[in-house]
Amino acid sequence: MKQLAEILELGTGYLEKNHIEEARLKMQLLMCHILEMRKIDLYVHFEDVLAEDKLSLIREGMKNIARGIPIQHLIGNTDFMGYILDVSSDVLIPRSETEELVAKAIGDLEENGIIPNRILDIGTGSGCIAIALANKYPNAEVLALDVSEAALAVAENNAARHGADNIVFVQMDILKEFPDGEQFDIVTSNPPYIPVKDYAELDSVVKDHEPKGALTDGGDGLAFYRRFAEIFDNLLAPDGKFYLEIGFGQAEKIINIFSVTKFAVNVSNDMLKVPRIISGKWK
Repeated sequence: MKQLAEILELGTGYLEKNHIEEARLKMQLLMCHILEMRKIDLYVHFEDVLAEDKLSLIREGMKNIARGIPIQHLIGNTDFMGYILDVSSDVLIPRSETEELVAKAIGDLEENGIIPNRILDIGTGSGCIAIALANKYPNAEVLALDVSEAALAVAENNAARHGADNIVFVQMDILKEFPDGEQFDIVTSNPPYIPVKDYAELDSVVKDHEPKGALTDGGDGLAFYRRFAEIFDNLLAPDGKFYLEIGFGQAEKIINIFSVTKFAVNVSNDMLKVPRIISGKWK
């Protein structure tokens, strides 16, 4: 019979030996999910002895993590800016960099005293950006687009869970069409930006378990930014602004793409000082 504290330590060591990053955090998330506890409860009850059936489930979960299955898929959800969102192999698992994109957009709006009326999120995936903005601005109309019907089903369930009833979800391939005749105060997107030549080198945790179409455009990683440069003059309101997540080493190339448009763009770094967000507005 083992206590919670011992299981946490043994599990963390097991994952570390299998070269799993953030091993302790993943053990905590796994144990909280199986034991239906908050993270703090693991320490409040660290001397509790675990029943054999629960221990068996934890062991199986550890083996799956060691095999490269994302912890978010094992527990079925992830945290994005305080919102617990369902995730599956149909959607990209939201990252902290995308949280920074949302924070950047909200910070700019608040700094300028602007409350948006219409928001567009392109490639919504799990709905993470759309839901965070929809709940921040409950009187805004939010349009969330994705080419994947399966991803939209996940996003709609997440929106319903968090009461974001001001979002309209639409299946659309933005590379082929766009919401013609509509203008938005804020446009956001975390598009597929990994060059196809780099896709094969991705960690198997990502490559084998997240949708390829949400990771790479099948080319140089810039297809969506070229498309945005073509269509944003149809989508952005006169005082509107857009916020786009970008990949490592892409900032200069994307600035060049927008240099021939009617938009002025700026680059913001993420917490690791990597250029991560392109924001733009009318010149």
